Amino acid sequence: MARISERRAGREDGGYTRVFGHKGLGALMSQVQATAIAAGNELEAMLAEQIRLVTHEKLGKFLLGKLPSGVYVLNKRMIRNHLKAIIGSTKEPDFVVVESHKHKVYAIELKDGDQFDTKKASGEVATIKMFSQHLHRMLLENGIDYTVEIRFCFFNQNNRASIVSGMKGEINQNQSMTGAEFCQLVNIDYTDVLKRRSRDADENLKYFCGRLCAMPDIQAILTENLKNSI
Repeated sequence: MARISERRAGREDGGYTRVFGHKGLGALMSQVQATAIAAGNELEAMLAEQIRLVTHEKLGKFLLGKLPSGVYVLNKRMIRNHLKAIIGSTKEPDFVVVESHKHKVYAIELKDGDQFDTKKASGEVATIKMFSQHLHRMLLENGIDYTVEIRFCFFNQNNRASIVSGMKGEINQNQSMTGAEFCQLVNIDYTDVLKRRSRDADENLKYFCGRLCAMPDIQAILTENLKNSI
């Protein structure tokens, strides 16, 4: 998990400052938001470190329809550098997972959050569908009879209906995937990933509370509320 203390100082003139009418608090909240975004990027990198990624040799065999039985994973960097140009797509998902024994490919978009506005959800679904269509056409042209399916994985969500809701109904439940399901597919330990991601939570909480208490006017408000709650 990303650490708030490692992020650059937040903006004092941004939206959070307007919400609270307080530059210091606005900057702190902006720093927290930057940390949340960084945590999503770090999730993808953390998973890529644990997943056994496909080798260049196996990628070549996939493109020839000669993969041995098994599960093979391409991360975004591999897709961008080796697959996207071949299939003629301008965008790429976070992961492509091939189940050669089932003649099936998943184009998977990984999300750390679980709520998106309608415009963003619609655009992301259109993008991943276009990629999957390009990939499926390329496979068929090479005589490879694989189905290609899209999945939106909300890593911290364990309910498919909630994923559909978070994507504003732009996908169905068959196109949704929980974090546990993703980890099972690529053969890594979901619980271990969650534990690793929670390591910085205590430090983040202490840092956040410390920054609040370092602002005299905020400290006065907190002190007054504590007195009233006793």
